[in-house]
Amino acid sequence: MNAVGNTSEDASLPPSFDPDEMFDVCNVENEVIGLERRAEVHAKGLYHRSVQVVVLNPQGEMLLQRRSPNKDVAPGCWDLSSSEHLRPSEDYGAAAARGLHEELGLDQAAAAARLTRVLPVSAV
Repeated sequence: MNAVGNTSEDASLPPSFDPDEMFDVCNVENEVIGLERRAEVHAKGLYHRSVQVVVLNPQGEMLLQRRSPNKDVAPGCWDLSSSEHLRPSEDYGAAAARGLHEELGLDQAAAAARLTRVLPVSAV
């Protein structure tokens, strides 16, 4: 395993490309009920935690990004400003700040300080 949690030989790939990355598996109430590999979670459609961040400029325009063609879900599609899976036991705010840093190059501490809302969304 390399410094970013990949088991692949290519250390330049972000953790989101690692099929062996571990996710908390949740029930419909967002309670953690287990731990499973990314590949299994997506293949089986298991509930797991993620955070999406919308970045707006002063004119209210939304920053969108195009997903990598190598993604396992929705490759090449347009996405919100930042989308991130939570690491096991990670909180939503930390994952949002980490995603802004990894995907947009924003300073992680500054990104965390600028987050205005973290809204829970039910799976149902």
